[in-house]
This record gives sequence, structure tokens and C-alpha cells, in this order.
Amino acid sequence: MAGEQQKTSGRKLLIIDDSIDLLKGLRMVLSKEGYLVETLSKPAMALDVVKNFEPCLVILDVMMPEVDGWQVLRTIRSNSGTARIPVLMLTAKGASEAKITGFTLGADDYLVKPFDISELKCRVAALLRRSVVGDGQPLPECSFPVFLGSGESLLIPSEDVYFIAGAKNYTFVHTYDKKYLSRLTLSEAVAAAPAGFMRVHRSYLVNIGRIASGKWASSSLYKIGLSDAAGTQIPVSRRLVTELKTKAGMR
Repeated sequence: MAGEQQKTSGRKLLIIDDSIDLLKGLRMVLSKEGYLVETLSKPAMALDVVKNFEPCLVILDVMMPEVDGWQVLRTIRSNSGTARIPVLMLTAKGASEAKITGFTLGADDYLVKPFDISELKCRVAALLRRSVVGDGQPLPECSFPVFLGSGESLLIPSEDVYFIAGAKNYTFVHTYDKKYLSRLTLSEAVAAAPAGFMRVHRSYLVNIGRIASGKWASSSLYKIGLSDAAGTQIPVSRRLVTELKTKAGMR
């Protein structure tokens, strides 16, 4: 236990919920784990508190009066000073639609009430381990953080990734026959990608080793075919065709 507390010591958590009893309980439990815990029952003040307290992680309830968790999440993600802070949603809503809404808006993880305290501790620790804020450490080398349909998080090794497609403030990570939602923007995915990946289009980052073919679909459109199950075809920006061919060893 002493070793675990040494790892968590000084890591700041902000919990936002309209339930005073829940805030007291979570503060007590997480403080015993060595975290510095601040609580907030008035979500309208969230942005100011986040800026001043500078938490490593925000634990945020969805169903709150006046200002709900979705609004708070949007506010956190839209501010450049707070946009990279991990957010764990706490809610009584367990429907997959609600989870997708949270992930689409930029939530990092999702825990449905009532929850087991041990699971909460594990999720908090996992989010902090892979956080790009907190202690300033980058994402684990050669992996991409994604979410499963159940809301569970997962790290996909880069060698298993065929391409990543950008969609507004999130991306979809594609493996041989599966697609996963990720909170990374395409620019962040490009920054995290190891050698062997190339952004071939404003909307696509490709694993060069997974390219099976390439051809001019028309006089102005070059496409590459991937070796995934669907044989995905991806457009390449005209100005990048020569560079891509060189890197991929294509004629």
C-alpha cells in the first residue's frame, strides 16, 4: 500500500457531482489512496475550479440540475487550457447511446452507478497512467487508446492498426476487421504514431506496412488499397503521392 500511495501522492482529482454525500464518500476513499481531492457540487463553477485547481483527472456526474455533465464536458474540452485533462463520467445512465454521447464529446471513460469502489480506483489509476497531462508523460509508446462498446478502455498496439480516420474531435482506429472509437484527434494520433505511419490525407493516418496496392483512380485521384478484411480504399492527397510511394516502395 505504501508503494501505491507513493505513486499517487500529489496527483490531484476533481469530483463534480450534485450529491454532497457522494462527494464526501469519494473524497474520503480516494484521499486514502494518496490523491489530493477537491469536490464541487455546483457544476456552473466547473471551468473556474478546473483552471485554478489544475486537476490531473476530473470525475464528472452526468445527471445534475441546471448544468448537466455534458455541458461541463463541452466546456472543459473547448478551453485550450483544460482540453487535455482526462474526464471519467459517473452516471446512472447505462444505455450505450449515452456512452457514445460521452465519448463523442470527449470523455475518457465511463462508470455506471451504482459502481464498485475497487473498480473506480482501478479506472482512475488507469486513466492517470496513460494521461498526457498529470505528470506530463506521453501515451504509451506505439499504442493508441480506444473504447469498447461496453465503455471499457483498451490500448491497441500500433502494429495491429491499419489506419485511423479522423472525425471532428475524435477518431476511429481500424484494425484488420474491427473499428474502435478513440478520443485522440487525428493530429494527436499523428503525433503519437511511430515511424511507419503517414498522414496521407486530411482525414486519414495510414500504417504504410498495411498497404497492399496503389493506383490512380482518375487523373486527379490516387487511392491506396489496404490488406485489411474489407480491402479498404483510401484517397491520398495529390501532393503526398510521390512521398508515399517512396516510403512504401511502390512504383
